[in-house]
Amino acid sequence: GTAYTIPALLMQSEMTGIKLTNIRKPVRGEDQSVDGRNCFSIQGQLPEGRTTIWIDQESFLVRRIEQSYPLVKGVTVAERTDYQPVINQDVAAKRLEYNPPK
Repeated sequence: GTAYTIPALLMQSEMTGIKLTNIRKPVRGEDQSVDGRNCFSIQGQLPEGRTTIWIDQESFLVRRIEQSYPLVKGVTVAERTDYQPVINQDVAAKRLEYNPPK
């Protein structure tokens, strides 16, 4: 899911499936610190379960996503993904080369 979540925010028309922007019944939670950054928290429902998103108050970048959803009757899965986004950092051309498996 992580490889899909942020690109789906950046390229809405190119991506299909469930996106964070599909959150239903969003509610603003308590502000919290994530990795020393002050963040807004937004809680709501996605089709697969509950989610909480922490958004950096200065940069408005996603810092953390927690999701919980039922797997089978009586079993709930909880996932947390922390992000360490970087803005305007140079990317070496070597990292952008396409090297398909042989």
